[in-house]
Amino acid sequence: MAEYSITIEVKESAEEAKNPVAGSEAGAVGETEVVDVGKDTAKGYGMVKRFVAPFISQLVTAHTSTISLRTGAEELQQRAQFAQSVMSQGFNIAESILIGGLSGGLPGAVFGAVMSVTQTALSYEFKQRELDMQKDAEGISLRLMSTRAGGSLAAFSGSRERNQ
Repeated sequence: MAEYSITIEVKESAEEAKNPVAGSEAGAVGETEVVDVGKDTAKGYGMVKRFVAPFISQLVTAHTSTISLRTGAEELQQRAQFAQSVMSQGFNIAESILIGGLSGGLPGAVFGAVMSVTQTALSYEFKQRELDMQKDAEGISLRLMSTRAGGSLAAFSGSRERNQ
């Protein structure tokens, strides 16, 4: 599992305090003060991402990886692992939207969402290709075993392809 960290620096200078509108002064009547919550948000996000998320992920993975040992149901374990994967990808999409929104506003949030959805779609496509290759290899292996056992390649039923 890859580890990564995000560092956000917030610097304040005297130039930033000046009002960018010509002919007016900072702090003029009618202006409101903007409260910077970026530091607190970044600290909270960093704490959750670094300490809480790995702990929860490890607990869930430990539970789902032993389902077939505890119950004997391999298919149930595969479903639980798939559900865990989907939830993880959903959290990653939400995380990308949050980070994009904090760093770039609405355009950043949209960009984060698009990139996360694209990455998720690619991972599903690659997994589908892997499963197709495994199915093809299994079919070839079954045909060859049937031929070695005295059958013919033409008489092979292909029952695995129809049921999946």
